[in-house]
Amino acid sequence: AEEQTKDSATPFNPTGDVFTPRDVAEQTEEFRNLRGQYKLTHRSYRYRPEVTIYNAQTEMQRVRRVDGRTDNRVMSTTGFVYHSTLDLLRSSQNFHLDLQPGFEIYRDSSEGKRDDGELSNFPDGESFHQGVYLQGNLVYHDWLWVQTGARYDEVELSGRSIDGERKSSGFS
Repeated sequence: AEEQTKDSATPFNPTGDVFTPRDVAEQTEEFRNLRGQYKLTHRSYRYRPEVTIYNAQTEMQRVRRVDGRTDNRVMSTTGFVYHSTLDLLRSSQNFHLDLQPGFEIYRDSSEGKRDDGELSNFPDGESFHQGVYLQGNLVYHDWLWVQTGARYDEVELSGRSIDGERKSSGFS
């Protein structure tokens, strides 16, 4: 787990030509990261799984000195990743072939408010991502390393500025 807070003073209208002390906003940023991981790394096992669960959240608050207007923004990501290495062929220390399958699922969200109302330049929204992948590795004498892989992803978007839901998918 990791937590961090940063306080600063910034111009609230960075496109303006002249700044006075009244043109400044006090800004507070809080970052929180939580991560849990299980990893089997011993090389004598032919199958070595790795599982990661994580959550990251950023909260930002800006308060203008001149009128006390408050902007709040919250962004978070929560996800799960499964990855493993499967040794298919290990004839010696000079040559080996392995496969690395895995999948990933995560959700991003963002929310913005201005004095308990809508923050129009920071639209609320969510995205849901899921993907599966497979990578192959061929190593010969540590000087030749050939990698190939494929990945399929799906993304769903929803939010205040999007009519309904949007879904997209693709291979890479």
